[in-house]
Amino acid sequence: TFNLWHGGDAGKRPLSDTLRVLQRVDPDAVCFQEVQGLAADQPDNAARLARELGWNYVALSGRRGIATRHTIVERAKDSIVIGLSSGRTVRVACVHLPAAPYQPYQLARIPYEGGRFLTTAEEAVAAARAARGDQVSSLLIGLESALDNEEPLIVGGDFNEPSHLDWTQAAVARGWYPFPVAWPTSSTLAQAGLVDTWRALHPNPVEWPGLTWTPTTRPDDPNDRHDRIDWLLHAGSGVRPVRIRVVGE
Repeated sequence: TFNLWHGGDAGKRPLSDTLRVLQRVDPDAVCFQEVQGLAADQPDNAARLARELGWNYVALSGRRGIATRHTIVERAKDSIVIGLSSGRTVRVACVHLPAAPYQPYQLARIPYEGGRFLTTAEEAVAAARAARGDQVSSLLIGLESALDNEEPLIVGGDFNEPSHLDWTQAAVARGWYPFPVAWPTSSTLAQAGLVDTWRALHPNPVEWPGLTWTPTTRPDDPNDRHDRIDWLLHAGSGVRPVRIRVVGE
């Protein structure tokens, strides 16, 4: 999963840097978010990257897209099905949930997009559910058949919310968070049968924080809050995680 950050414009890095990351990692499929730039009528830079790689590409609504080196055998609202050389198929879904209001900033009293400050875990859960709950429900409706049939499934994206597996008492004891929070998006997806791949392989959030937001400030910056908000999830028959990494430019 790769958020291009406004098509690459916000990071002020050439798209060739992202292309080199993809060539180095050599993935089978990539879930892209924020595929277009900041200006009006910007091109889909994920589509451009797919062309450079010689891959197939499907644009999704909400400035998302999925690229793959494999054959695309089915398209849906939030996902595609790719055919592997082994003859098996895998459904790949791409997610980008709303970024604001952003509850970690609200709890840390960091002004962001007009979000009101919060003081309790209960307030954070309620605000997160109000911000993203409808989109999470829509995603699960679209994946219901795949989950019921134990179809091999990978879900990747920018969820713009921390995980309940990260905001634990152990992480609080390290001074990272003010208190444990049972974040609703990750909790709901786990209850639906989707496994957090990072935490499946790295269950200790203190040893393996897996931070993805933000690369623009130091993790100990007192004026920011760093978190793992970009996830890969998996489910289905025969899907077994082997390795997961945080990569980037």
